[in-house]
Amino acid sequence: MNRCQRTEWITSGIIAVSFLLMNVLIPHGHFTGTGLDLIVSILCLGSVSGLAIAYIIRGIKDIRGGKEKKLFLALRFILPPCIYALDTRLKSLEGDTAVLFIVTGLIIIMCNVLYILYYGHSRFMWATLALYNASSWIYFLMRPKTSLILLFPSVYYVELLVFAIAVGYTEYFVRVMLGLISAPEKASRPDEGPVKKTEEVKGFACSVEEIFAIKDNEGVVVTGHVKGTVSAGMEVRVLNIGDDVCEEYPASVVSLVKDRTPVTSATDCAVGIKLKGLSMDKISKGCVICSGEATSGYLLWALAMGLAYEYVERRDMDLTVEEWEKLPIGHMAETASCYMAKMGKTPASLQTDEFKMKSRIKVDRLVTALVKKVLSADELYVVFSRITGEPYMFTKVSGDIKNSQVAPPTIMLVTKGAERIIDSARSDPDMELKLIRNAEDNGKGIYDLLGRAFYLNGACGININGSGFNIMKDLIISEPDYKDTPKKDIPVTNPDLVRWLLLLGQLRDSKDPNKATLYGIFYGFVLRELPKASFLVPMQKSGEFPRPDENGKIVLPEGAKMSFAACPGKDGRTSICMFTDWYRLRQGFDESWDGMVVKIGDLIERNDCSVNPVKEHLETGLYVSKPVFEKAVSMLQSF
Repeated sequence: MNRCQRTEWITSGIIAVSFLLMNVLIPHGHFTGTGLDLIVSILCLGSVSGLAIAYIIRGIKDIRGGKEKKLFLALRFILPPCIYALDTRLKSLEGDTAVLFIVTGLIIIMCNVLYILYYGHSRFMWATLALYNASSWIYFLMRPKTSLILLFPSVYYVELLVFAIAVGYTEYFVRVMLGLISAPEKASRPDEGPVKKTEEVKGFACSVEEIFAIKDNEGVVVTGHVKGTVSAGMEVRVLNIGDDVCEEYPASVVSLVKDRTPVTSATDCAVGIKLKGLSMDKISKGCVICSGEATSGYLLWALAMGLAYEYVERRDMDLTVEEWEKLPIGHMAETASCYMAKMGKTPASLQTDEFKMKSRIKVDRLVTALVKKVLSADELYVVFSRITGEPYMFTKVSGDIKNSQVAPPTIMLVTKGAERIIDSARSDPDMELKLIRNAEDNGKGIYDLLGRAFYLNGACGININGSGFNIMKDLIISEPDYKDTPKKDIPVTNPDLVRWLLLLGQLRDSKDPNKATLYGIFYGFVLRELPKASFLVPMQKSGEFPRPDENGKIVLPEGAKMSFAACPGKDGRTSICMFTDWYRLRQGFDESWDGMVVKIGDLIERNDCSVNPVKEHLETGLYVSKPVFEKAVSMLQSF
């Protein structure tokens, strides 16, 4: 229960007590002439007025917010305090009780109509109406001056309790007492179970599985599965979130069919929807029909349902490479995820060698088409780390520091259509989306970024739109082949070390108890890679230097001098700057600096070492002292 609801419940209690004092104690002569009757009257009037104003303000905000059923929603909030006021006014009038009975009956009928129009046919609505009607009619049948009240004056107490529940607070009472009845299921995707990010459930989303045209181009009929509640008369959007362009079209729900029966609303079920204001050329399989408040979890669920129906269940992934290439990148990735989920649920008795071979061929066709479209795309978003300045590395870790399993880290690409619903890069302050265009770097912007992520940073593959399907790097860009390259010309790279440095840097705070285990695991991998790695030390030369021999070694002539980049270290020691690759060396040193290849073990006796000391992203670097290096050597030997 939030602060607003608690305030309304407290106000409800004040009103109930006020009515109790006004209707029971004061009319029976208690406290008459003490001034308490005036205080109680003011308290009651103030509470009712304040509640009425609160409801009216909320109704106005909802109208401005553009919610569905604006008028009905506003009236539903304004009516309860009006009933309070009307009841108080009519009780002070002398006349036929039948008039009060009829007027109150009309108001209750109006409330019933509004509830039906706003909520549709649902268990929550019927529970609300049942309590509302029962309490309201019981209250008005037990009015003062009837034989029941005259015989049993204590019924006043029951009357006031029932009335406090009946009007103005029915919805909150039902939500608290019967909230489980109407609680929507958490949005989930067929391949991943519950969505990773907890979201407030709002709106609805529906998959598009079959599409039928209506004569005279008056709209379309769509069949699919809905998550959430859709009602006739709603204004909706038709959205293609997996598309590379993501066009969006407005439409309105004319009617609904569930189990071949017309209904006014449908919740979490298969449904047929007649849409108005939409033509056949603006909707296709893989689209999502949704309300403006639909969460990203709902949208992704609906997308997966539609694609799984069309390409996994109906066509069994039996498409050629050319047919796959006609689909958007996001659709292919989500389809692959759904298919792999299906394979994972296939009984072992059916997974024969022939079955596995056919499945592999189907997936290979899709991957071939998908990789081609990724590398040739005009533009794609990439999830970057604000801490490291590099594509964010996603992985899954299980176990503890001594016995851990780390999944191969991947980076995430996001299609332009899905950019708006990838919440992880929006809600996490350490992430951001960057648009990468192929027009950059002579049409190889995406290719170059992926090559750097794989063979400099150590990423092992890509994931698209957060689907459950990863594509490994060797299927996208082949590893550079230096077999026939002289050793002196082979560039220095350390992807196996940089991978763990970036994962370590993404954690930012090693003292965070929630990240302590991850920090220990990643740091252990860093130490095991340190002794094996070769580094570049920035160096400036003076005098004539001979060319290196075939092994990259040179003999310095007399008078030649070299100066190395260094910085103050710890405990009075000098720290030598060194870099894992030329890309990072050039982030700190211009072309006037060359690089000498060394191992940490060659320098650690006299100097400490600062690995990748890039000022803008110091979290991705590492300070290595002699004790740290000795620990690293020991870990490598025992590994």
